[in-house]
Amino acid sequence: MMERQVNQIALSVSNLAGSMAWYGALGLEATGASGPRSGTESAKMLRLPEVEGSMEWLVGRNPMTQLELFHFIKPPPRPLPATRTARDKGYGSISIFAVAFEQQIDRLKTSGGSFEITGGPGARSLWVKDPDYIPVELMERDVLGSEPVQADGARLSGIRAVSLTVSNLRQAENFWTSALGFSAVSADLYGFNPLPSWLSDGAQWHERVLKGGSILIRLLAPTSGDVIDRPRDYRLSDIGVLNIATIADSAGAHQQFMEVLQVSGFEFSAAAPRRSGPDSGVLYGYDPQGNSLETGYLRPGTEGKWGWRR
Repeated sequence: MMERQVNQIALSVSNLAGSMAWYGALGLEATGASGPRSGTESAKMLRLPEVEGSMEWLVGRNPMTQLELFHFIKPPPRPLPATRTARDKGYGSISIFAVAFEQQIDRLKTSGGSFEITGGPGARSLWVKDPDYIPVELMERDVLGSEPVQADGARLSGIRAVSLTVSNLRQAENFWTSALGFSAVSADLYGFNPLPSWLSDGAQWHERVLKGGSILIRLLAPTSGDVIDRPRDYRLSDIGVLNIATIADSAGAHQQFMEVLQVSGFEFSAAAPRRSGPDSGVLYGYDPQGNSLETGYLRPGTEGKWGWRR
């Protein structure tokens, strides 16, 4: 099976302009594209009572990868709990290779921002929180430096990883490789640094690393103690990393992917993709542990409308 690519990491944010500026200062680039999201069909897709909001995108150095920032107006986004750590189930932190690592440290020192550094010289991780307190790892070393770079992309930082805390590590790894098509790789090969103290909650971690093109998925489970379940009233509009997306090049390829997912225990949020004309469609769903995933298709040549670059 060909390795499937992670094309997007999506965040729910409280202030779209502020978060766009913050991530832009890390070396990602706004595409200038934006889009509204509203209506009953979108609400059903996101399992929300109603939806009104807007989204913008930033790209890094690799083709067909982006950070999507979504600001919900309805329902209003609820903040991350102050007590949230990597023990909390679901998506947690994102990792970005910083093309100007030392400058990022200097900038934080000048601004008085708080940060923590883990790892040794040449391969350090600078851990910070974005304006909504979403954990962000800035990486000194590009662990996927051999991946293709988009035209003029070498000057940009790279979107590199997302963490996902799960209650059943073996089940998650099996599903995300056999059904979703990501590749299991050695965690030692990519040399991830320890989590910062404020995120690790004093725990040690079992970790499995999956590769989806130029983005890695870090599956985490504590070696002792419990994973903390999501609140009963959790919804995708809540502040934080809401999901990832993987996009096919045609409706036919997406249909084949949907058929594989359906027999593997994936739960779709609608019976068919939400289409935007003949060139694109999107369909959300959930893995067996309740983690959201966006699937879809996009005809090559139309990606600029949706904030991607090839």
